[in-house]
Amino acid sequence: MAASRHALGLALLAAAAQAWANNGLLFIGFGSESLGMGGADVAVARDTTALNSNPAGLAQTRRVAMDAYGTLTYAVDVRHRDALGNDLGVSDRFTPTLGIGYAQRAERAGLTWGVGFFVQGGAGNKFENLATAAGTRDELSAALAIFKLAPGLAYELSERLRIGASVALVFGTLEQKLFPATSTLAPAPFFGVEVEGLQASGLNARLGLQALASERLTLAATYSPKTRLDFEGGTLRSNQTAAGFGVVTYRDARIEGFALPRELALGAAWKAGPGLLISAKLAWLDWNDALDRQTLLASDPAGPAAAASIRRDSPLDWNSQRVLALGFAYTSDATTFYGGVNLANSPVPPQTLTPLLSPAIARKHLTAGVSRLLAGGWRLSAGVLHVLPERVVYTNAALQPMLGSSEERIEYLGFNAMIGRSW
Repeated sequence: MAASRHALGLALLAAAAQAWANNGLLFIGFGSESLGMGGADVAVARDTTALNSNPAGLAQTRRVAMDAYGTLTYAVDVRHRDALGNDLGVSDRFTPTLGIGYAQRAERAGLTWGVGFFVQGGAGNKFENLATAAGTRDELSAALAIFKLAPGLAYELSERLRIGASVALVFGTLEQKLFPATSTLAPAPFFGVEVEGLQASGLNARLGLQALASERLTLAATYSPKTRLDFEGGTLRSNQTAAGFGVVTYRDARIEGFALPRELALGAAWKAGPGLLISAKLAWLDWNDALDRQTLLASDPAGPAAAASIRRDSPLDWNSQRVLALGFAYTSDATTFYGGVNLANSPVPPQTLTPLLSPAIARKHLTAGVSRLLAGGWRLSAGVLHVLPERVVYTNAALQPMLGSSEERIEYLGFNAMIGRSW
């Protein structure tokens, strides 16, 4: 039974991954300008997505501004290989996200307020028809969604200094399958699981400033504390057929210990010449504290079961992540062209990597975009992003009973479009 409980813990704790352009589990940017510049947005942040990057940037709003954007990511090569001969790509190759924002400047007060809604995370990986050590073919999948509703304020202390803050309600949902049709007692007990209905909520704050050091140089900084998200209110179905109990539903399932990391970012933007802006961001994401250890709890079985309750403490041991983003914006008449690169270390240690966490191993991103200012203050933007190929060969002790030694590969293409208006 211990092996089964171990697998249950692995299943849920591995579920928090999204198929997009990530620094760990966080997107590298929000909105077409931020994404087009590789996430080097802290010292630029001049549209309503500043609520989710650097709230101080809202102070650049002239009077009223609104934006809406969408993204679509295609999994070019996201595959799992293992010692059992599996060599499968993900079934869910497309992942959409969106965001909207509104900001308005108060007359004669130097104050700007705004509110935004952002999809912070998307769908996890889905692998169908995987061969298992139990002789079955089954599904391994996860679906995580994290959203932010973020009101915020920015204040222009002087012509050279802006400060801002946003306080966001963060909420999420989680569903996951770990070989739900598989049930065996030998060579080690394993009961497949399916989990539905897990939900979490929490509060996140973001503080920021932008300082004009000169007519050409802007310096900036942001800070966001750790945001704890305990998923609860779900049900867990355990396939205990091999033990004679059939599929048992546990009516109270929850996960403790999931969190979004503390963030610190420094940035600079340099007006290098007529129409040319160069921007840089250096960020630190404290995944080491956010995803160190998690606990799965399941109880209240609907009928006879092999165990009345389940508790599993699982180490994740993620590492802190350092991010360097470099980008440029070049404006000619009413058209602006963007380009950028985002470089980071992977926070996921090989010994705790799973097929469901592979999007988090992304380390290198290349980005490009274009925007066009139209009549009436309207602006249309679009861009493309390439998550460069990564490959990790690893041995996770928790995977050994079912899949053996494994390899994960990733490569993504992302597309975004945005419409905004300021007046």
